[in-house]
Amino acid sequence: LERDVTLKFYYSRSGDGTPIPIKQYAQRIQDLLREYESADGGKLALDIFDPKPDSDEEEWAQKYGLTPQSLGMFGGPSFYFGIVAVSGANEAAIPFLDPGAEPRLEYLVTRLVHEVSRTDKPKIGVMSSLPIMGTPAMPYGPQPQQGAPPWIFVRELENMYDVVEVKSTVETIPEEISALFVVH
Repeated sequence: LERDVTLKFYYSRSGDGTPIPIKQYAQRIQDLLREYESADGGKLALDIFDPKPDSDEEEWAQKYGLTPQSLGMFGGPSFYFGIVAVSGANEAAIPFLDPGAEPRLEYLVTRLVHEVSRTDKPKIGVMSSLPIMGTPAMPYGPQPQQGAPPWIFVRELENMYDVVEVKSTVETIPEEISALFVVH
């Protein structure tokens, strides 16, 4: 890492009604985060919080955008189960760690760390004759049409890169573009 990053794991472990599978998943998450901490050579720190109701930890969890989840069907006690990454003024969060997303957990944490640790967004060009960048709305005219959003992979790229469309008629690729996706 170029900059120091702090991972903050918010897990309401002191609640009595936390299901065993969630406790086991939380332990696997802690083990993974400790691996990140030990493998980075001092640039990544791990803080673990147990946000109890009406505590400073709960207030910070809410400020970071973490979402409390209810344990019971009828509004039982809520618990926090998310990760925040902080590097300087940059912050990013996984508001709730869904056990169904466990196969993608390492990717999600790595992306989180990458997102806060970089100082600038590389510029990625996308060239295609297909409408992958979306289509604008045409509200006027004989047949008004609703616009279409960018394709899913473009939206995912926009989370980490500055994505620009490159027309297929260009003769040279602009210097500021780090990589070019050509979709045919």
